[in-house]
Amino acid sequence: MSSGSGSTRSPLGSPKRLSALILALPLLAFTVVSFVVPLAQVFLKSVHEPETADALSLSLRTLEDWDGTALPTEETFAAMAKDLLAARENRNIGKVATRVNRLHSGARSVLVKTGSRLRRVDHTTADWRAEMLKIDDEWSEIAFWIAIRDAGSRFTARNYLQALDLQKSAGGWIERVDESRQIYVTLFLRTLGVSLVVTVVCLLVGYPIAYTIANASTRWMGVLLLLVLVPFWTSLLVRTTSWIVLLQQQGVVNDVLVTAGLVGDANRLQLIYNMTGTVVAMTHVLLPFMVLPIYAVMRGIPSSYVNAAVSLGATPTRAFFR
Repeated sequence: MSSGSGSTRSPLGSPKRLSALILALPLLAFTVVSFVVPLAQVFLKSVHEPETADALSLSLRTLEDWDGTALPTEETFAAMAKDLLAARENRNIGKVATRVNRLHSGARSVLVKTGSRLRRVDHTTADWRAEMLKIDDEWSEIAFWIAIRDAGSRFTARNYLQALDLQKSAGGWIERVDESRQIYVTLFLRTLGVSLVVTVVCLLVGYPIAYTIANASTRWMGVLLLLVLVPFWTSLLVRTTSWIVLLQQQGVVNDVLVTAGLVGDANRLQLIYNMTGTVVAMTHVLLPFMVLPIYAVMRGIPSSYVNAAVSLGATPTRAFFR
């Protein structure tokens, strides 16, 4: 076959493919604008914090060569005073103080108070170190100055480190935070555990319900589907309040158990405001999301296929999975 006899194909392929691509462009643009761009902005804001670097530029420039073993020089105190006065004039001292406060507890009140009181100081003859130490003793703490220097980085991984209960040490190493502050990893693991338990419970409860609905008569199928859809039409606040009424110590469930003699009146079960209540309420909220997809798949498989497989010698288990 001659190599030169074939016609040159367009990179976009056939006209139908080009038409399909043109029709998909609005959806692609909508996805980029409403999903990709916001996510990119959130990611950028999570690592980009220029507020402190812009507001305390003079101070941070003098802290570049500071070794962190002693208090900064008089030049740094003077630069900090000028930066705080300018930040107060520009009305952004609150943002700067909030950033530093994330690294050093109490920094916000110190910075705001210092910026306010420095306005009454004679700027021509002031001893800035003495004035700032007089305003607050925190200015004599090396850890406070280290926090200011660290907060001045425009790009930082601090937010992600904190989410993993980690921090950057003074020497630049990554280390775990104090045990009293290690909360995020524990919460992540607890959330994953609750998610797994709720998923398993929803599957164990939802599969029989979906099977019953899929194999019910037409009249009963509508009734059962209505019962499954009721949670979708009920406010989340109403559902939560209902479970509180049912599960509280003086609630319906405990009253039934006490009446039946299964528990004593003085030993009522604590079923709410704990993991038990969380699993029960979350299962009730999420159960329709398990039932409806399984039901839709079951309705798409004719029961005659399963009967044919069994009649041909397959075990019920094999017919179910195959």
